Amino acid sequence: MRGRLRRCLHGHAEALPDTGTFGYANINGPIFFCNTVAHYLFIQELFLNAPAYFSQGRPGAHRFFTEFVTGKGTLDQDNWAWDEFLAFLRLSKTPPANLLLSSYWTMGAVRHGKYIAKVRITPKQQRTEPRSADEVLGQA
Repeated sequence: MRGRLRRCLHGHAEALPDTGTFGYANINGPIFFCNTVAHYLFIQELFLNAPAYFSQGRPGAHRFFTEFVTGKGTLDQDNWAWDEFLAFLRLSKTPPANLLLSSYWTMGAVRHGKYIAKVRITPKQQRTEPRSADEVLGQA
Protein backbone atom coordinates (compact mmCIF):
# COMPACT_ATOMS: atom_id res chain seq x y z
CA MET A 1 0.00 0.00 0.00
CA ARG A 2 2.77 2.42 0.87
CA GLY A 3 4.37 1.94 -2.57
CA ARG A 4 1.11 2.59 -4.37
CA LEU A 5 0.52 5.73 -2.34
CA ARG A 6 4.03 6.93 -3.06
CA ARG A 7 3.54 6.45 -6.79
CA CYS A 8 0.16 8.18 -6.68
CA LEU A 9 1.50 11.17 -4.77
CA HIS A 10 4.85 11.58 -6.47
CA GLY A 11 4.27 10.10 -9.92
CA HIS A 12 7.19 7.69 -9.62
CA ALA A 13 5.83 4.74 -11.59
CA GLU A 14 9.39 3.55 -12.13
CA ALA A 15 9.90 3.24 -8.34
CA LEU A 16 8.06 -0.11 -8.32
CA PRO A 17 8.48 -1.46 -11.86
CA ASP A 18 7.70 -5.12 -11.12
CA THR A 19 4.66 -4.80 -8.88
CA GLY A 20 1.99 -5.13 -11.56
CA THR A 21 -0.05 -2.50 -9.76
CA PHE A 22 -0.86 1.12 -10.42
CA GLY A 23 -2.33 3.96 -8.44
CA TYR A 24 -5.59 5.82 -8.87
CA ALA A 25 -6.35 9.46 -8.19
CA ASN A 26 -9.59 9.17 -6.20
CA ILE A 27 -12.13 11.58 -4.77
CA ASN A 28 -14.89 10.89 -2.26
CA GLY A 29 -17.66 12.09 -4.57
CA PRO A 30 -18.90 10.68 -7.87
CA ILE A 31 -18.05 13.86 -9.79
CA PHE A 32 -15.15 16.30 -9.75
CA PHE A 33 -16.33 19.85 -10.17
CA CYS A 34 -13.31 21.50 -11.81
CA ASN A 35 -13.18 21.26 -15.58
CA THR A 36 -9.97 23.25 -16.14
CA VAL A 37 -6.81 24.08 -14.24
CA ALA A 38 -7.80 27.76 -14.29
CA HIS A 39 -11.10 26.90 -12.60
CA TYR A 40 -9.34 24.65 -10.11
CA LEU A 41 -7.02 27.47 -9.05
CA PHE A 42 -9.73 29.99 -8.17
CA ILE A 43 -12.01 27.31 -6.67
CA GLN A 44 -9.16 26.08 -4.47
CA GLU A 45 -8.55 29.64 -3.27
CA LEU A 46 -12.26 30.06 -2.51
CA PHE A 47 -12.34 26.79 -0.54
CA LEU A 48 -9.27 27.77 1.47
CA ASN A 49 -10.96 31.04 2.39
CA ALA A 50 -14.51 29.66 2.75
CA PRO A 51 -14.67 30.13 6.55
CA ALA A 52 -14.03 33.86 6.12
CA TYR A 53 -16.84 34.14 3.57
CA PHE A 54 -19.40 32.10 5.49
CA SER A 55 -18.61 33.70 8.86
CA GLN A 56 -20.17 36.88 7.40
CA GLY A 57 -23.55 35.19 7.12
CA ARG A 58 -25.77 35.56 4.10
CA PRO A 59 -23.82 38.43 2.46
CA GLY A 60 -20.59 36.42 2.71
CA ALA A 61 -22.26 33.31 1.26
CA HIS A 62 -23.62 35.37 -1.64
CA ARG A 63 -20.15 36.81 -2.28
CA PHE A 64 -18.65 33.28 -2.19
CA PHE A 65 -21.23 32.01 -4.71
CA THR A 66 -20.77 35.03 -6.98
CA GLU A 67 -16.99 34.70 -6.94
CA PHE A 68 -17.30 30.97 -7.60
CA VAL A 69 -19.44 31.42 -10.71
CA THR A 70 -17.51 34.43 -12.07
CA GLY A 71 -14.05 33.07 -11.30
CA LYS A 72 -13.50 35.93 -8.86
CA GLY A 73 -14.30 38.33 -11.70
CA THR A 74 -11.81 36.80 -14.16
CA LEU A 75 -14.21 34.90 -16.43
CA ASP A 76 -16.20 36.30 -19.34
CA GLN A 77 -19.93 35.79 -18.84
CA ASP A 78 -19.99 33.14 -21.59
CA ASN A 79 -17.41 31.14 -19.60
CA TRP A 80 -18.86 31.46 -16.10
CA ALA A 81 -18.42 28.30 -14.02
CA TRP A 82 -22.10 27.29 -13.84
CA ASP A 83 -21.44 23.57 -14.40
CA GLU A 84 -18.83 23.49 -11.65
CA PHE A 85 -21.02 25.53 -9.30
CA LEU A 86 -24.05 23.28 -9.80
CA ALA A 87 -21.87 20.19 -9.25
CA PHE A 88 -20.52 21.81 -6.06
CA LEU A 89 -24.08 22.43 -4.83
CA ARG A 90 -24.97 18.81 -5.53
CA LEU A 91 -21.94 17.54 -3.61
CA SER A 92 -22.52 19.97 -0.74
CA LYS A 93 -25.73 18.09 0.07
CA THR A 94 -23.72 14.92 0.83
CA PRO A 95 -23.57 14.48 4.61
CA PRO A 96 -20.09 14.29 6.15
CA ALA A 97 -18.83 10.78 6.89
CA ASN A 98 -15.80 9.02 8.30
CA LEU A 99 -13.23 9.06 5.47
CA LEU A 100 -12.32 5.43 6.13
CA LEU A 101 -15.97 4.44 5.69
CA SER A 102 -16.56 6.54 2.55
CA SER A 103 -16.81 5.44 -1.05
CA TYR A 104 -14.26 6.79 -3.52
CA TRP A 105 -14.38 7.19 -7.29
CA THR A 106 -11.54 7.57 -9.77
CA MET A 107 -11.16 11.16 -10.99
CA GLY A 108 -11.60 10.05 -14.59
CA ALA A 109 -12.32 6.95 -16.60
CA VAL A 110 -9.61 4.30 -16.62
CA ARG A 111 -8.86 1.48 -19.04
CA HIS A 112 -8.74 -2.15 -17.91
CA GLY A 113 -8.00 -4.22 -20.98
CA LYS A 114 -10.74 -3.52 -23.51
CA TYR A 115 -13.02 -1.87 -20.91
CA ILE A 116 -13.12 1.79 -19.90
CA ALA A 117 -14.97 2.90 -16.78
CA LYS A 118 -14.83 4.97 -13.64
CA VAL A 119 -13.91 2.81 -10.67
CA ARG A 120 -15.68 2.99 -7.32
CA ILE A 121 -14.03 1.76 -4.15
CA THR A 122 -16.36 1.22 -1.24
CA PRO A 123 -15.87 -0.32 2.21
CA LYS A 124 -17.03 -3.90 2.64
CA GLN A 125 -18.63 -3.32 6.01
CA GLN A 126 -19.80 0.01 7.35
CA ARG A 127 -19.40 0.57 11.05
CA THR A 128 -19.57 4.04 12.52
CA GLU A 129 -17.43 3.33 15.59
CA PRO A 130 -14.43 1.05 15.07
CA ARG A 131 -13.38 -0.76 18.22
CA SER A 132 -9.66 -0.18 17.75
CA ALA A 133 -7.09 1.36 15.45
CA ASP A 134 -5.84 -2.13 14.57
CA GLU A 135 -9.30 -3.03 13.33
CA VAL A 136 -9.33 -0.02 10.98
CA LEU A 137 -5.69 0.23 9.99
CA GLY A 138 -4.61 -3.40 10.25
CA GLN A 139 -1.91 -4.94 12.41
CA ALA A 140 1.33 -2.95 12.62
